[in-house]
Amino acid sequence: MDPLITHVESFLQHIRIERNYSPATEDSYRSALALFVQFLSDTGASVTDKHSVNAFIRFLQGRGSSDVTIAHRLAVLKS
Repeated sequence: MDPLITHVESFLQHIRIERNYSPATEDSYRSALALFVQFLSDTGASVTDKHSVNAFIRFLQGRGSSDVTIAHRLAVLKS
């Protein structure tokens, strides 16, 4: 299994068990993280490259995502 996906799954388990986030919040985080992982895979970008987040923002803008949606996705990545 991809190490990044392993980290994502561990993080989701952490917010579910340790942080007691709701299932809806977990689903929202899962969706945002899956989109970012797919973006990295499709573009060949690295999670450790600081330019990847800026490219992800441009990708979301290109898809027509609202500022609120983009802010939410960034908040998920920060957490």
